[in-house]
Amino acid sequence: MIVQNLRYAVRSLRKSPLLTATAVAALALGIGANTALFSVINVVLLQRLSYPHPEQIVELSRAYHGNSEFSYFVSAPKFAFWAGQNHSFEAVAAHTFTPVGLNLVGQGEPQRLGAMAATAGYFQVFGVRPLIGRTYTAAEDNPGAGHYAVLSYGLWRKLYHGDPNVVGKALPLSDQSFTILGVMPRDFTDPAHADLWVPLQLKIDPSDISNNYPVIARLKPGVSLESARADMRLVADRFHQTYPHQPFDKDESVAVLKFHDFLVGSAKAPLWILLASVGLVLLIACANVANLLLARSTSRQREMAIRVAVGASGRQIVVQSMTESLLLALSGAAAGCLLAASLLPTMLYLVPADIPQLGAARIDWRVLLFALAVAVFTAILFGLFPAVQSARLGIANPLRESGTRTTTNAVSRRARQSLVVAELAITLLLLIGAALLIKTLRNLQTVLPGFAANNVLTLQMSLGDKYAQPEPLAQVTERVTNRLRTIPGVVSVATAGMLPMNAMVDLPFDVVGRTTKADDIPDEKYRFVSGDYFATLSIPVVSGREFTEQDRANAAPVMVINQAFANKYFPKENPLGQQIVIGRVMGPKFTDKPRRIVGVTGNVRDSGLDSPAPPEMYIPEAQAPSSMLALDLTIFPVNLIVRTTHDPMSMAGLIRREALTTAGDIPMTEAHPLTDVLRDSLARQKFVMTLLTVFAGLALLLGVVGLYGVISYSVAQRTRELGIRSALGAKRADLLRLVVSEGMRLTGIGLLCGLVAAYALTRFLQSLLYGVSAIDPVVLAAVTLILAGVGLVACVLPAYRASRVDPLVALHQE
Repeated sequence: MIVQNLRYAVRSLRKSPLLTATAVAALALGIGANTALFSVINVVLLQRLSYPHPEQIVELSRAYHGNSEFSYFVSAPKFAFWAGQNHSFEAVAAHTFTPVGLNLVGQGEPQRLGAMAATAGYFQVFGVRPLIGRTYTAAEDNPGAGHYAVLSYGLWRKLYHGDPNVVGKALPLSDQSFTILGVMPRDFTDPAHADLWVPLQLKIDPSDISNNYPVIARLKPGVSLESARADMRLVADRFHQTYPHQPFDKDESVAVLKFHDFLVGSAKAPLWILLASVGLVLLIACANVANLLLARSTSRQREMAIRVAVGASGRQIVVQSMTESLLLALSGAAAGCLLAASLLPTMLYLVPADIPQLGAARIDWRVLLFALAVAVFTAILFGLFPAVQSARLGIANPLRESGTRTTTNAVSRRARQSLVVAELAITLLLLIGAALLIKTLRNLQTVLPGFAANNVLTLQMSLGDKYAQPEPLAQVTERVTNRLRTIPGVVSVATAGMLPMNAMVDLPFDVVGRTTKADDIPDEKYRFVSGDYFATLSIPVVSGREFTEQDRANAAPVMVINQAFANKYFPKENPLGQQIVIGRVMGPKFTDKPRRIVGVTGNVRDSGLDSPAPPEMYIPEAQAPSSMLALDLTIFPVNLIVRTTHDPMSMAGLIRREALTTAGDIPMTEAHPLTDVLRDSLARQKFVMTLLTVFAGLALLLGVVGLYGVISYSVAQRTRELGIRSALGAKRADLLRLVVSEGMRLTGIGLLCGLVAAYALTRFLQSLLYGVSAIDPVVLAAVTLILAGVGLVACVLPAYRASRVDPLVALHQE
């Protein structure tokens, strides 16, 4: 029976090649777009992390205001206390928030390796054993215990070509010799994609309040997330009682977060919004196919009547019709999977790089199973009502002539009209969402970042501990910058610890002459820069001066602040001449000398174009404290910033070669235009906007085709009526107005429903918007008028044909 139904379905669909091709194309667009996006969502949001029992891995962080705010960095004393006092975790580990830079020289061009510095429990948290050798022990993780390394599989293959006897060998990195303890398996990679792992060797100083380390942990078997949270709340209270001198916000607690949720972070909401949007496109495609099948079922009344007359039951007719629908859906799914495979590389190119596990996105068996499930669902969605209609048409009145009006025909007509109204409403909703994001991106592109990125090239030097003193640092940076300034086409050169709009270190400080409570010590962004930094980036000096060559290590300590810092901490007084001490509460090692503020600069939107500029402190590179340099240079490379007279990328190769030759054995990254930081800051908004615009475009195409199809079919069904009207004296304009008014009535209802839906649903986009409300009246009005205009065009074409009906021909055909 199944084979017979399939054979008949194939023959039936082959008789209507245009309808079949149109339905398959519509479904391919809808299912293909859903499948491509699902392949990304599957690997990012749904797939388990590739560690043993990943549901037991958690992130520990400081939490505030009832866990509505988090700070993912913890001080060494807090980490040690949390690790020793809890009853919920079998392993707890602290690590640097990004891999530490270690320089490898002597094997071709110098290169920087990313070494994740972590405590001994790091690998136990992930539950992974080494492929060769072992990991480091708690004894080897003690301060001063020596230098040890565990290699990643990729680095092992690259440096040692898979030599199984690598354990115990010395690996020279950054003027230190690291003993290789082991090699991790091929399939293990931590979220930071480190090249190797080294002991963090934390020194636990109770007076250290610097929050520098993320903390991860593995739950003991049988311990729930909620019980771990309750346990850690008690641990937080005990810490405050044990170290009352440590700054501790009265609202501070400890958050225990699923590690997967921590990694996904803010990527979750945009991806679910996009999946909902592309799901709406699929609904429109289903509505179109349902309309096609409804029209086809009406034209097959005689066939259904004959089948009933020879003994076919209503159930058999429904099964046969659903078989045809399933065949259409499976064909659409097959074409959609091919379309998804071709779309996926483009989609991955658009996806922001900070979304985790993105490289694993592919069309695998899970994605194919999703496409199959969607095909079955859509077959039911668009096929059930036409199938029931076919059965009713056959049973209602066998051998009824197709041209006679019936109640069933009226029900079918209302169903087709309702589907078109739904299509238009969904289309309007998607168009409004796309328009809001387009306006957001346009608003962001007009925001002034506070610096000039055009004609600026950047590349990074990996320095490390060897240069963690002001004098050696100044010597190497001056040597390189002086050489680059001699290159024709180079206007100015500067160096900085971090580029604009990149992550920066927050440091606590005191304003000399003010009393600050121990639990209310402010901290703000900190950056060390060379004297030409502000001029090279065209950051204006609002008052005072910028750094000069006289601001060296043996000169009076100075600093420059930005306008946001001045407004926040000196709202009613002149900041120039005020003194600030950085790092006092971090202990003697990090306590800086009092620095006099000598200048105030314009604001730079370092937290993103959609966020206000944060308060910032600038320290001259030649006066940067050794303790701060040691902390910064082991984690971050120093950035060379080169302004040129023309396209900087045309000079990128020459600038890098000269810098590399002058620097000697210092690794140097490839050069990139500074405009990349602006592009990257808009990557997430651009990704969501681009895909939502594409989905809205598909929805518009399918919605207009659906409206055109319903009006055209209505005109074809009303040929006799239109002929009679024409014979009774109706003019062409009357017939044109009659058909257009019917189509615009459907359009108007659809637009009204769409506006109501937009008012209710676009608020979910609010977190992605900037400078525009989710119910912006200009956007709503503009999109509504555009869709109304497109709907009018879709109605005019069949109306024009209706107005040219020859009454004699129409009556003769009937």
